[in-house]
Amino acid sequence: MDGATFANAFSFDPYKKHKAKLPASVPLHQVDMYNETLQYVSFGNIAKKSHGVLDEALISQDLVAKASARCSLIHSSYLVVAEGMEYSDLVDQALRSKAFDDMSESETVAHQNSKTWRIRRHEYSFVNDENNPRFGKGTTRSVKKEKSALQQLEPLLISFKGKVDLKNPDCNIYLLEGICDNCVTDSGPKGITELLKILARKISSGAKV
Repeated sequence: MDGATFANAFSFDPYKKHKAKLPASVPLHQVDMYNETLQYVSFGNIAKKSHGVLDEALISQDLVAKASARCSLIHSSYLVVAEGMEYSDLVDQALRSKAFDDMSESETVAHQNSKTWRIRRHEYSFVNDENNPRFGKGTTRSVKKEKSALQQLEPLLISFKGKVDLKNPDCNIYLLEGICDNCVTDSGPKGITELLKILARKISSGAKV
């Protein structure tokens, strides 16, 4: 797509910390494929011209959603709402961006018309985290950490007027942490390392095969 840029979200290097534990036959192309499974897509300021003047944007969120829904190679597409090292950063950015304004309807709107929602937290630092043996390549979610994160996102979540729906919500929200190996703060006094946090909203699922 002209004007679009793609960047890998993952920068996993299995040889960086575990050279002695990995078999010598691990194909590097598999590492590359893993790092390409989640990508940032940026469209810049692509817009159509009307009489030589830039007009409305050609690439809209609705267009991305429709394109994703038609492609079986895409699992899901998401809108990055906020990112930062602290949960308070995510709350502030999300409220300022108005990305969830449709979830925070006026109290005068009938409650049954409010959108239902669900939030899931996934952590990707487990790959190189020797102190977190609970996580494996097939497990990125900790319910305990998710509950703790939800408490810190409360200033944002209390603005939602709809009910929580864990099975089939109108709005799927994701909290992604530890995507970048180098996106961490220095360890604090208790040896706790803060991970880069990304708040995203799912906009579409890819086509089912």
